[in-house]
Amino acid sequence: MKLSVGSWAFSFGPYAAAPIPFPAVVERLAAAGYEGVDICGFPPHVSLDRYPTRQSRAELVRLMDDHNIRVAGYSSDFSDVNPVMQENETAYLDLMKRTVQMCSDLGSPSLRVDTGVA
Repeated sequence: MKLSVGSWAFSFGPYAAAPIPFPAVVERLAAAGYEGVDICGFPPHVSLDRYPTRQSRAELVRLMDDHNIRVAGYSSDFSDVNPVMQENETAYLDLMKRTVQMCSDLGSPSLRVDTGVA
């Protein structure tokens, strides 16, 4: 069993006004003895826009490897595309494909899908 923390704990709630940058989160978790991170795919952390290429994602994986932190999961930002709306089907499927690629590039064993809609 691995002990991990969701990086959103450092970008929402009390940190919303001044989020802790993801590299600093990785450093803190490693120093505190955690073994993994459940990655927040919402800005300002590991979003598709912030890490758009395999190369940028490989650099992120190196950062985590350097700190012996593994990816426990990835939670993507689906808030811009309501999958219930028929007109969003193509955009939602495109977003899902890009998100699955992000998970693959990061070595994430899971994807959290929370659309934020009823």
